[in-house]
Amino acid sequence: MNCPYFNICHSCTYDLEDASSSALKKFSATKAILKPYIVKETIENLQPYHYRHKLIYHFAEHKGHLVAGFHPEKSNSVFEVDDCLIQNETASNIMKDLLPILRKYKLKAYNPISGNGTLRHILFRISKDNKALICFVLGNKIFYSSQKIIHEITKLHPEIIGINSSINSRDTSVVMEGSIKNLYGRDYLLDNLGEYRFAISPSSFYQVNPKMAEVIYTTVINDLALKGDEKAVDAYCGIGTITLFAAKNVKEIKGIEVNPNAVKDAINNAKRNEINNASFIYGDAEKLILKEKADVLFVDPPRSGLSKQLALGLVSKGPKKIAYISCNPKTLKRDLDILTKTYKVRDLKLYDQFSFTDHLEASCILERIK
Repeated sequence: MNCPYFNICHSCTYDLEDASSSALKKFSATKAILKPYIVKETIENLQPYHYRHKLIYHFAEHKGHLVAGFHPEKSNSVFEVDDCLIQNETASNIMKDLLPILRKYKLKAYNPISGNGTLRHILFRISKDNKALICFVLGNKIFYSSQKIIHEITKLHPEIIGINSSINSRDTSVVMEGSIKNLYGRDYLLDNLGEYRFAISPSSFYQVNPKMAEVIYTTVINDLALKGDEKAVDAYCGIGTITLFAAKNVKEIKGIEVNPNAVKDAINNAKRNEINNASFIYGDAEKLILKEKADVLFVDPPRSGLSKQLALGLVSKGPKKIAYISCNPKTLKRDLDILTKTYKVRDLKLYDQFSFTDHLEASCILERIK
C-alpha cells in the first residue's frame, strides 16, 4: 500500500506496506535511545491505517487557484492531497466536497505578509462514530459567504455536528490562537474513550490516536497496582482523559492544566461521567505539581519533557509513585537520568501509536526508593 505523497510529504518515515515491520524498526531504534533502561513490552498499533482523530489542512494559492493540503516539515509550500493513508477518511471525504464550494464562493488563502485573503487552515476532529467537528482558522474577521458555505457542506455531510472559526493573522507556524467562534451546531465534539464520554473543544488537547490512548491509559493504571486509598495528581491533564480513567482506582484525583478551554472541558467531562472524586485546577503544572500533596503523580508532558527544575524537585520531594507517559524518548531518557536518583524504573513499555512515522508513546512507572 504505497503512498503517492511519500517522497514529498515526509510525515511518514517508513514504507506503508508493512505496519509490523516498521513498528519493529521504530521499537529497536527507541530501545537504543533509552539504554540502560530496559523496555519490558512493545505494543503495535491496533489500527495502523486512517488512525488519526485530528487532521489539519493548510490553504494556499497556486496560480490564482485555491488549494488545500499538507506541507512538509519546516516548509510553507502546500501540496494537494486526495487521500492520506494515516488520516481519518471522514475528514478527507468532507474536504473533497468542501474545497470546490470554497472555490465557488471565491474564497482566497490568507497571506500573513500582505494581509490579503481569508482562509489559513482548517482543523477536523472526528469521533469514533464518525461525527465531525470543523474549525476554520482565518486571517481576518470577515468570512465571506460563510452561511452559504456551511449550508451546502452540511447538506452534503450531515455527519458534521459543528463548525467554528478562529482568527490567527500573525506570521507564525502556530495553527490556532485566541478565542473560538461558533458558526453552526456545537462548539465541541463528543467521543468515547473506554467507558467514558468526553467533550473536546477545537483547541483542546486530545490524543491523536484514541484507540491506542485507551490501551496506554488502561495499561499504566494496571501497572501502578493502585490500592484505592491514594491521592493522585494528573499534571498536563488536558480535558481530563487520564484523570477520569484513574478516578475509580483512587480516593481522589486532581488535574492541572494551563489551557482554560481544556479545564472547562475537563470539569464538564467529570460531570458528564458522574465522577465526583476528580477536581481540576487552571495553571502551569510545572509550578503547581510540587505544591500538591499526592501519593501518585501522572505526567504526560509535551515533547520537551519535564523542566530540569521540576525533575529535581520531584527527586527531593516527589510522591511514592510516578506514572510517566512520554511522546519523546530522548527527553524521557534525560528525565529518567535525573529521577532515578531517588526512583527506580519499572514497566517501561513502548506503543506504536503513530504508525509509519518516527513517533511513538512510552510509559513507565517510577517508585520512590525507600
